[in-house]
Amino acid sequence: MRIFINARSANMGGALTYLTNLLEVLPPLAGEHQFFLLAPPETQALLQPKTDPALFQWIPLPKRQNDALDQLYLDVHHIPQLLREHKIDVLFSSMGFGSFSAPCPELLLIRNTIFYCPIYREKMLKMGPIPFSFHLKRMLGQLSILGADMVMFPSQAMKDLALLDLPSLQKPLPVLHYGFSKERFLTHQTPVSPPPILHKMQQWKQQGYTLFLHVSSYALQKNLETLVEALADPRLRERKFKLITTLHREKTGEKELYDKLQQRIQELQLQDIIHSSEHLPYDQLWSLYRAADAFVFPSFTESFGHPLIEAMSSELPLIVSQTPTNQELCLDAALYFETFSPSSCAQTLLQFLVQPDLAPKMAAASSKRSQDFSWTNYAEQLLSLLQECASSRSSRRRWPFRKP
Repeated sequence: MRIFINARSANMGGALTYLTNLLEVLPPLAGEHQFFLLAPPETQALLQPKTDPALFQWIPLPKRQNDALDQLYLDVHHIPQLLREHKIDVLFSSMGFGSFSAPCPELLLIRNTIFYCPIYREKMLKMGPIPFSFHLKRMLGQLSILGADMVMFPSQAMKDLALLDLPSLQKPLPVLHYGFSKERFLTHQTPVSPPPILHKMQQWKQQGYTLFLHVSSYALQKNLETLVEALADPRLRERKFKLITTLHREKTGEKELYDKLQQRIQELQLQDIIHSSEHLPYDQLWSLYRAADAFVFPSFTESFGHPLIEAMSSELPLIVSQTPTNQELCLDAALYFETFSPSSCAQTLLQFLVQPDLAPKMAAASSKRSQDFSWTNYAEQLLSLLQECASSRSSRRRWPFRKP
C-alpha cells in the first residue's frame, strides 16, 4: 500500500514530536507498505537522514506557505497532483486539515483543539475581533471533517469538542491515543551541554525547595495566567518552592499575551519563584523531568498533551486542571483543580506541599498509567485504520470537485 503522509506544518511542538516518534516505529511494521512524506524543509532536514530511502520518500514542500490561503491552495491543488503522480492508495492528513479534492480515500487526524473549543473563542472575543484567519481555519477544519472518509481523534475529549457542531456525522470516527517511547525519551541521558538551569535546580533541591515543572510553549489555551495568579496566593508565600518553565518569547506566536504574562509576574513579585529554562531541544527535556518533584499542567483545552505522558513516564506526580482531556489521560495519577480558579489551583499545590506522603503514591500511579501509551501499538492500529480506509468504498456523496 502506498501511503501519503501530509505533515506540512510539523515543525515544532507536539506535531514534530508526533512525526518523529511515528517514523521511528513504522519500519518494523511496514511490510510491503511505502510511505511518501510532505513536511517543512527544517523537519525534512532533521528527519530524512534517519529514515530508510527505500521505505520513505520525502516530497519537497513548496516555499510559499505564508497564510491560510496558501495552505488551502496546497491542500486543494498541489497535494492532489502529488497523489496522482505517485499513485497513492490512501492519504493520511495528520495536521487537522484535509484535501477536499483528493483522488484517493483519506484518513484525517484532528489534532488542534482551539478551532473547536467554545471557551477558546470566548476568550478571543474578550480581547477583540477574532481574526479572519482563525474563522477560515475553523471552517476549513469542519469542511475537512465532512470531506474525509475517516476521521481520527487523539482523545475522546477532542472528538466530543470537534463534533459539537456536527452531531449527526455518519462515518468512522475512531479515537486513538498517541503513544510514548520511554526508551527514546531517555536516549540522551548524558547530553553534551546540559541546560544551564539544571545546575540551579539541583542547588534548589539541596536547599529544600520543591520544584514544580511546566513544559510548553506559551499559548492562550495553556492557561498560565491562572497558574501565575495561584502562585501569588498568601497561603503559598511561606512555602519553599520554585516553578520551572520552558517558556521563550521567540517560540510563541502570541507575543503580546506573553509580554502581559511576564508583566504580571513582575507585578506579583514572582521573579524569584518562576524561572524559565527557555526552549530546549527534545533530547534535553528529560533532565528537567528527572530533576523536578511534580508536574503542573493548567491548560483549559488540549487535544492530547504529550508533556503529561512524558511526566508520567518520568514518575512525576501531576497537578492539573480539571478538563476532560486531562482526566481521560491521567486518571488517578493526578490532583485536579478547578480550571480557571487561582484559589483552587493554589489549594491543590498547597495540598501537595504539606502532604509529603502523596508524592510516592502519585509517582507510582503515574508510572503505571504511562505504560498504557505505546508508539508501537499506536502505529499498528494506525496502519490497520489506513488499510480499512483504503479498502472502503464510501457510499456518501463526494465533494463535487473531488476527482476520481
